[in-house]
Amino acid sequence: MGGLISPGTVILNKYRVEQEIGRGGFGLVWKATDLALGRPVALKTLLFGETSMDNQYGSGAFDHYLERFKREAKVSGFFTANPNLITVYSLEKDEAGDYFLALEYIEGGSLDDLLQREGRLSVERACAITLELCNALADVHNHPADIVHRDIKPNNILLRVKGQAVLADFGIAQLGHESKLTIVGERHRHPGTPPYMSPEQKESRDYLTPASDLYSLGAVLYEMLTGRLFAKFRRLPPSLENPAISVWLDKAVGKLLEKDPELRYSQAEEVIKDLRVGLGSAPKILQTELITPPPKVMAKKVEPVQKVRVEAPPAPAIKVVEPKTATPEPEIEREMMLREIASPSTNTARRMQIGDRLSEIGDTRRGVGLRENGLPDIAWLAVAPGGRVGIEKQTFEVQPFYIAQYQVTYAQYEAFVQAADGYFNWEWWQGFPKEYQPQKLNEQNQKGVSMPRDRISWYQAVAFGRWLNRQMQGWQFPNSDGGGKQLIVGNNAQVRLPTEWEWQWAAQGGSQKRLYPWGEWQVGYANTDEAGLNRVTAVGMYPQGAAESGALDLSGNLWEWCQNKYDNPKQTAVDESGKRRVLRGGSYNYDPDLASCAYRYRFIPNVGNNNFGFRLVLSSPFAPFDL
Repeated sequence: MGGLISPGTVILNKYRVEQEIGRGGFGLVWKATDLALGRPVALKTLLFGETSMDNQYGSGAFDHYLERFKREAKVSGFFTANPNLITVYSLEKDEAGDYFLALEYIEGGSLDDLLQREGRLSVERACAITLELCNALADVHNHPADIVHRDIKPNNILLRVKGQAVLADFGIAQLGHESKLTIVGERHRHPGTPPYMSPEQKESRDYLTPASDLYSLGAVLYEMLTGRLFAKFRRLPPSLENPAISVWLDKAVGKLLEKDPELRYSQAEEVIKDLRVGLGSAPKILQTELITPPPKVMAKKVEPVQKVRVEAPPAPAIKVVEPKTATPEPEIEREMMLREIASPSTNTARRMQIGDRLSEIGDTRRGVGLRENGLPDIAWLAVAPGGRVGIEKQTFEVQPFYIAQYQVTYAQYEAFVQAADGYFNWEWWQGFPKEYQPQKLNEQNQKGVSMPRDRISWYQAVAFGRWLNRQMQGWQFPNSDGGGKQLIVGNNAQVRLPTEWEWQWAAQGGSQKRLYPWGEWQVGYANTDEAGLNRVTAVGMYPQGAAESGALDLSGNLWEWCQNKYDNPKQTAVDESGKRRVLRGGSYNYDPDLASCAYRYRFIPNVGNNNFGFRLVLSSPFAPFDL
């Protein structure tokens, strides 16, 4: 359903859709107006129908996510009077029989948004949010249905305009001693979000107690106080990250984060009591006595603070012992690094390091690696409804299409090379000059699963698209303009290189005609020569530079091949002429001016320079073997 509605759509003569306010891997959230009551609501919809979702995420995915919808409606329906719990108004079907949830609309965004903007919060604000979440959890955990939320994290904590916290998304909640809910098509087997999961939840125990949710709450509180994810490998008291934290609060956070659930808080009411006592007894001048860490730690961890009068004597020093070789669990380290790249303050050198490290430990971002069946896992993004693009005094109509979020990666291209029917199958090279059937493959410059495949010629990019198009035969996608027939690969849609008018439409935000995918040029939004790296980085290291659709790296990193010829853009067919083909988007060793949405570059199709790569689209087909 989600892919078939757009602003202005009226559902069941009851809800008028206003705008998209959230998007996940399988669903969309829309702000809408309840026409009968005149109030704003949030509508949660599934992005794909059953066939398309199972193709995208694996067999059973649609049933799994539909079950999550029903579970969220059921659990939230138990609580209608608690201001710290989101209200679900109804679970309904639209005219086409697709399910959607109508929920309370919370205007202030999420805690995750707030942390991205502000970093760590003040002690008072962090504790106030925690108390409100405890108020929510007290109701949840005391309900006769024996409920455990199982996914408490900043993204599931919404904030009202005045800052009041609201716990949302009970889609994977545990109800009593039910059998555990498995995760279909996702990277980890058991439900939850790794950095916030309790040790017992990560062990995939069939039955969890409220103490598991309180551990997750502790991880959220730690993050609010320090601006960092809690990492089990460090286990530093939060006061070493934030000197405004008192001994009593250190102890409270430590008790929430005990590995052994028997030593942890067992009820939210206990947390409320300790926080209220601690807040009430703290000196007014300073919310805390300071913990004095060892000098070496102080020099590294504590920023200078103003001199203040402390009425209480200083607390005893806490000796922190850490193994010198301590490293985080990969999933924790991965989450921490992804949060780093989401911050605009992260510099370009660090972004390069993060990309290299993700390639080492395994990059589980959707769209970067491979699916369970060994095929490239492409994250397809719907592009705004088609329009017109002018190129070299010609005007081109843009039909609705999908674009890959990332450039094709080394891991994905390698799957083509290694497949039995892959790189050396003559079928994918038809129509090219004989000496390029197949073409000798250049070595990758920066090998790593997360790196975009570089040194690729136009012939090699087209061959990959042909192969993947065959593997995806029969896959169905909603028409990206929100109407019309479904796109069916092998019927009315093909996986292929974009034409340059499709590429430009996606890059410029459609009719918005942006100069760069994000708007005006901004330092640190793309890997061009201005970044000073002089090499490619892993895909998606500059999320601030996303296009309207969510596609990343459309400016910088690697030039991207397009389907058509440079001198005559209307010519998209494969031939043996060797005429120059179009490249778009600039690269790591070119000036930012060349990374603009409208700049055209060209090269002969048999050359794969070290700054040439490509991405794919899912769009209307050309004639046979124009691909």
